[in-house]
Amino acid sequence: MELIFTGDLTWWQGAALSAVFVWAAWVLYRRETGRIKRPFLRTFLPILRCCAAAALLFCLTGPVLRYRYLEGELGRVVVLVDGSKSMGLEDENMEEKRKRAALAAEGVLTGGENEDEIRRAVQLFDASSRWTRAGRLLFDPERGVVPKLTGTHEIEIAVLEGKKVRPVWRSEGGRVPVPDALPGEPSCAVTNLADGLKALLGGDVKRTAVVLLSDGRHNDGSSPLKAAGEAGGRGVPIYAVGLGDVREPPDLAITEVEGPESVYPDDRVKGTAVVYDSMPPGTSFSVTVSCEGRELWRREFKSSGVGLRNGLRKIEFDFPVTEAAKGKVGADSHGVEIMARPLAFVVRVEPVAGEAERENNSAKLWTRLVTHGKKVLLLDGRPRWEARFLRNLFDRLKRWKIDALFSVENSDGRIGFTGDGRKSFPEDRETLYSYGLIVFGDVPRRAFKEKELEWIRGFVEKRGAAVIFIDGARSHLKEYAGTPLSPLFPVERVIRKKDAGMPLGLLLTPAGRLRTAFRLEKDPGGNSRLWTYLPAPHWTSPVRALEGTETFVEVRLPGGTTSPAVVGRRFGAGRVLYLAFDSTWRWRYEVADKYHERFWLQTARWLMEPPYAARDKYVSIDAGGPLYRTGEKALIRVRLRDRAGKPLSGAEARAVVFRDGRKVAVIPLEGDPAGGGSYRATTPELEPGSYEVGVSVEGFSELELRARASFEVEPRKEKEYAVLSCNETLLKRMAQLSGGIYLREEEAGSLPGLLAPLSEGRVVVTETRLAQSYWWFIPFVLLLTVEWILRKRLGLL
Repeated sequence: MELIFTGDLTWWQGAALSAVFVWAAWVLYRRETGRIKRPFLRTFLPILRCCAAAALLFCLTGPVLRYRYLEGELGRVVVLVDGSKSMGLEDENMEEKRKRAALAAEGVLTGGENEDEIRRAVQLFDASSRWTRAGRLLFDPERGVVPKLTGTHEIEIAVLEGKKVRPVWRSEGGRVPVPDALPGEPSCAVTNLADGLKALLGGDVKRTAVVLLSDGRHNDGSSPLKAAGEAGGRGVPIYAVGLGDVREPPDLAITEVEGPESVYPDDRVKGTAVVYDSMPPGTSFSVTVSCEGRELWRREFKSSGVGLRNGLRKIEFDFPVTEAAKGKVGADSHGVEIMARPLAFVVRVEPVAGEAERENNSAKLWTRLVTHGKKVLLLDGRPRWEARFLRNLFDRLKRWKIDALFSVENSDGRIGFTGDGRKSFPEDRETLYSYGLIVFGDVPRRAFKEKELEWIRGFVEKRGAAVIFIDGARSHLKEYAGTPLSPLFPVERVIRKKDAGMPLGLLLTPAGRLRTAFRLEKDPGGNSRLWTYLPAPHWTSPVRALEGTETFVEVRLPGGTTSPAVVGRRFGAGRVLYLAFDSTWRWRYEVADKYHERFWLQTARWLMEPPYAARDKYVSIDAGGPLYRTGEKALIRVRLRDRAGKPLSGAEARAVVFRDGRKVAVIPLEGDPAGGGSYRATTPELEPGSYEVGVSVEGFSELELRARASFEVEPRKEKEYAVLSCNETLLKRMAQLSGGIYLREEEAGSLPGLLAPLSEGRVVVTETRLAQSYWWFIPFVLLLTVEWILRKRLGLL
């Protein structure tokens, strides 16, 4: 039950006018009652007159007592409106016939308009977004879906905003007035038609149906078809209303950009831009690539006009990075060496006349500008085939530098090293630590001094670098038992029977299948089979994998037995890999470098410590890739050195995070348990902006620790404007799987009839106009009668 006012005056206007008349009546009446002896009557009589005046004047507000009650059981209709940005698009290119039908469904056209009025209505349609039209379909007083259903259904309206469902309005049995339009504007960067529907299905869905108003451009979250199937399984039909033209409007868009993850200052940037082209045939347009406002590449194209199915065209670009790299790498004035820096290229389709949307004309390609290549030190007892092919492999790769040293016996009987470039083993630890990987072959123990073995151990344990041991037929590696290198080996020698026979082939283990380093083919099943087809080694060293190690490849032996062939382990801050054979070069048979090069490059990248972005005298720091998306976390890696240049472990260190020049976080750095001066930290979830990360260490001033790593954080990639048409196919399929019906927006007027069987009840509303009822008339007459009787008895008449 509720009291409403339907008169010429609002309730507060009637109350204000009544107050004025009541005050006047009180003042005038008190003059008349001044000679009455009884105080009670002197007050009571004016009160009666004031109440009668107030009741009389309040009739002008038209008070109505409304009473609602429910007969039967109401059906429940949940209206889900797509709140993504694409719902803010207009459909100027839709067929004229469909526009008129949609305007009729929205209540804009009623059928009696002349041509001028219809033309103005069509102009209104062209200027209305899908969001606005959805509001008219729902709320028009005469033809809207909601006004027609409020008397027989309980209605809820919510907006889908990504994974969130924002409630907008509930009918509450007709008590809440129907709004005029949907609130706000669609602003969500993705279309998610599944997760909101799943959230709805989590509650009571008895006698429930869903009305989905969308353009169907689902591009985020789980499968909407699966969600629709679940809805159908629970007896919740979906009545999908497709908004927008099913034909793609004339438009040019950059849908995807691919390019290198990292480049060097003298490299060329080679990439691909995927352009969606639905412009009329012969339309000229330009594609450009620029960096910080400088145009680096441009090409002219003509539209093919092939439409949505084949409208995606790949455009390859290729240009030198030299111009974009100027002044971005190298040592700065403070002695900080920049070794890697984020670099953004803007790929853009120049706007042309007649495009439906220009926000989708550009996309960014983020890459990392790197200055330092990767250095490998190859040590072997002789130039055997495995060592020769490895040297040649890394030597011909532009970004790799290899120093190959082979042991030789000097005239005095001592063993040393010689090579094409470097002629001896590194003279000091710092020189050795400049490498990222040591490939350690079948080298006699006598070739090293004790301190050099200590350096190699520290190279892995504290420097965080990697060593690959390649065993040989001369078995020199067993000579390192009891030396500083002994703890590095992940295997121990065993005795194998002399008649064990030749190896039959290689076998990838479950651990090897999980490592991308051993993925020589993309298909997992094909990759496992490939390892069994690779040329088998002529021999393998008899070893057993130690506890705490991983065996990635085994060798098959006669009799159905196997023996470890490739074994790895973590040691300190670095990694160690052991190969029990020296014949990977045989994998080149009939396929050249295809598998040999892939194996060694993937393995080297996996084992080696990733490069740092910047370093100064005491700090090397890196923050991962050049770009993160909103909500992601960055992994910060730091290596610290003391004032003597040695690894600094156990320090109280913190990562200091700056966004757009302002300090936003200070994060404790956790030291690597193995030492070596390595520390790590993870940032909180990131907001958009330009970031820098520095380090503060107890005992060091800010002026001493200047190295900073930089990266960018951008909102998640928007896919809303990649395709602008209505995805009628998806919406039809969702409706079909749920047991509902698909309707175009001009057919939405049939929804009340389709939803009518859902409800077996109705909201009955009765209204009593109080000013015309005995409930108002009798008290009013009683007031006047009592006053008249009292006045007569007191002689005031």
